[in-house]
Amino acid sequence: MTFSTYTLDEITFIGGTNYTLTFNVYNSNGTSANLAGKDCGWKMCPFGYPEIVTLEYSSCTQTGANTFEVVIPSADTLTLSGKYVHQPIITDGTEDYRSEQGLINIDPAIQ
Repeated sequence: MTFSTYTLDEITFIGGTNYTLTFNVYNSNGTSANLAGKDCGWKMCPFGYPEIVTLEYSSCTQTGANTFEVVIPSADTLTLSGKYVHQPIITDGTEDYRSEQGLINIDPAIQ
């Protein structure tokens, strides 16, 4: 049995492309979480370097009771390429919750 901490689907896109990530949030028992009164965020770092935050958004758009979106503007990825780890973050004012993470592959844009 292999255990993986990468629970989100792997994503690949070309740097310099607008990209939207959608996250559905669930409680530990599998029921839909209520995001009312909570802040949603997102961070991305190079694979193997969690101390280097490449992109971070602390304000995301809630699109439903348990859903939020992160919009990555094309300008933020134009010069990026390689493998990255990303994590959605839910904050209730006192604690950050990071229950999932995934891999993002960014192919270099042709200049």
